[in-house]
Amino acid sequence: MPVGVRRRRSRHGGVAAAGSPAAPRPQQGHPGAGAAALGRLGRAAARRGRLVLAVWLFLAAGSVMLLPGLMQRLAPPSLEVPGSRSAAAAAMIARGLPELGEEQMLLAFASARLDAGEPRFQQAMAATVDTLAARQDIGALLPLPEIDGGHPGHAYVLSGVHGDELTRQRNLPDQLASARQAARDASAGAVSVTILGVSRAFAQMAHTDMADLRSMEAVTVPVAALLLVFGLGTVGAAVVPLVVGGAAIMTGAGALAVAGTLVPIDSTMLTYTVTMSLGLGLDYTLLILLRYRQARRAGLTPVVAAGRATATAGGTVAWCGAVVVTSCALLVVGVPWARSLALAGTLAALVTLAAALTLGPALLARLDRRLEWGRMPRWRTGRGTERRAWLRGAEHLMRRPRRYAVAAATALLLAAAPVLHLRLGLHYDRDALAGTDIGAGLASWSGTGWPG
Repeated sequence: MPVGVRRRRSRHGGVAAAGSPAAPRPQQGHPGAGAAALGRLGRAAARRGRLVLAVWLFLAAGSVMLLPGLMQRLAPPSLEVPGSRSAAAAAMIARGLPELGEEQMLLAFASARLDAGEPRFQQAMAATVDTLAARQDIGALLPLPEIDGGHPGHAYVLSGVHGDELTRQRNLPDQLASARQAARDASAGAVSVTILGVSRAFAQMAHTDMADLRSMEAVTVPVAALLLVFGLGTVGAAVVPLVVGGAAIMTGAGALAVAGTLVPIDSTMLTYTVTMSLGLGLDYTLLILLRYRQARRAGLTPVVAAGRATATAGGTVAWCGAVVVTSCALLVVGVPWARSLALAGTLAALVTLAAALTLGPALLARLDRRLEWGRMPRWRTGRGTERRAWLRGAEHLMRRPRRYAVAAATALLLAAAPVLHLRLGLHYDRDALAGTDIGAGLASWSGTGWPG
């Protein structure tokens, strides 16, 4: 045997020279248990695509049926902070002056034709006060004196309201309707009345939030669709994250409706759920979609590619969802609005995570041949040039990590600088209330000279 040539026995008993093709290759590391489980989940969802699609269609349809009830039960966000100074002050007033109730509101009377001192105006005020005084949820009703310089056609009555926060919010629409009917009947429509107060203002802003949410959906979804088409290069591929995001939105809203049978649901929770479901649904599905495309280009079948994509990108998605779910720690905070946001965020994250890991692979396998439909024309630079540009940028960043880290930290600190000027307190969004009767009432109250 020539000097310098070593021989070793192969696994099958043969002898091969070191470094020859017959030498065994190092074994590749096996995927972790979590990745393997996600891969099996992705393959199962791809194989049983019809069943998965039917389940999510059933969930979405059921959620749509629950939405009318949810919209009726929506309440304004809770403003009370148990144990705070304001809560202690409110409790002290309720004990010392029980006739003023747990909250004080104003009846704001207005007329464009009558002065506050005229008989018909006074009759309208008296009829309204008598109507509300007969209610069990209304306490003392105290007319406020006129102030020099005030509008001659405006008058105000201080009203005490009984009940906890949720009860006051539920009784408010009936109180307002009764007051308006009494003033209209007593003055032949010459005098109008509205209710001013914290509960009424935030109830109105809750309705405004719903209008803003519909406007946001009307703008955000088309813009997101266009960005997906241009970013992914095909209309067919853009459909998958949009469908997953839509299913997550509807099912998340349905989950809120079910939760509403146990706990109060406010408009902020619905807005938060819809926004998070859309954003997370698009983000999570995009990660899986890109991995699926890579696996298909490598020659894997649709089912195997769906499993590979779920095992790799699905792990990232699962960790991201788990991080979002940690917001449920806010459930132990003794502040109602914090608990409501934690519940909404947890439901949105869990539903979106389930949709991305099951509905996503099912859609990818079922629509595999249609993912390249509606291909957009390529830019002049071409695909290879674009890829090299991304690689050059990434390599430049990795060669200078400290510089980029310092630049990013500086940019974040500058963006966070306005936090130093935040002032906490109760704030009426006058722009959101503009054009409403309570907005007009608050504007007229500001010109009376009374504090607040």
